[in-house]
Amino acid sequence: MIEIKIIGKGGQGIVLVGEVLAHASVLEGSYASAIAGYGSQARGGEVSCDVIIAQREILAPFVMKPDYLLCLSFDTYQKNRSLITEKTKVFLNTENQEEEEGHFLIPASGIAQKVCQNPQVANMVMLGAFTALTKIVSLDSIMVALSERMKGKILEGNIRALKEGYQRMARDGCPEARRKI
Repeated sequence: MIEIKIIGKGGQGIVLVGEVLAHASVLEGSYASAIAGYGSQARGGEVSCDVIIAQREILAPFVMKPDYLLCLSFDTYQKNRSLITEKTKVFLNTENQEEEEGHFLIPASGIAQKVCQNPQVANMVMLGAFTALTKIVSLDSIMVALSERMKGKILEGNIRALKEGYQRMARDGCPEARRKI
């Protein structure tokens, strides 16, 4: 069983990342669940999505000790540091933080802005990087799951960001990350 917790702020597409990841897992023959959690604010409040991927039925769909923690906001990362265990691999959307053991710094917001000219697709850059580094699901399955959720130019922009995050990690990547995972 693989436990993944995705955290960030409202409006960053946290739930979309979780649902696409879970759906892609199902497409590949696994069982999966994605449960969203919201703060009281409509936009800008903390949002989380618990994703569990397993080879048998999932009885408890909540992540207690994540294998992976994807953080799209440094603020929510700081608030949720207590979730990190020795086995947790952290993927943090940042360019300016000090690297910690088991933490992979992904400049998702910077890539989304500079390369894709759309800061709103940072979540897809992060999902692409996560997919490349963990190989939990294939990029093809992620793209199929995403295409079942959106169409047209919105889909095109999200696919571009997804591929950019994937290719940067597969090409330039973190050689250390590949060894640790």
